[in-house]
Amino acid sequence: IAIFYSVDRLIFAIDFSGKKFIIDKCLTEIEDMINTQKFFRVNRSVIINSDAIKEFKVIEYGKIVIHLASPEWMKGDIQVSQYTAPSFRDWIANI
Repeated sequence: IAIFYSVDRLIFAIDFSGKKFIIDKCLTEIEDMINTQKFFRVNRSVIINSDAIKEFKVIEYGKIVIHLASPEWMKGDIQVSQYTAPSFRDWIANI
């Protein structure tokens, strides 16, 4: 799985080939089940696999914007808040 995300209370998983699946669990339950060395919850609606990250950059106020390896997986930017950004940088540095 490349990414888990929620939209309108539905949870989706997208694999690396681009196939989308509906998941019958909330992101918090998924977060408890996954390998935290490989996956990171970047915000309330997205859990991302490290292999799905093409690049990331720091934007205003220390926030981070993540660009996916395949932009078709998810529309829009994935942002990491200024509060979560230090944890994200620690996680990405240790993989």
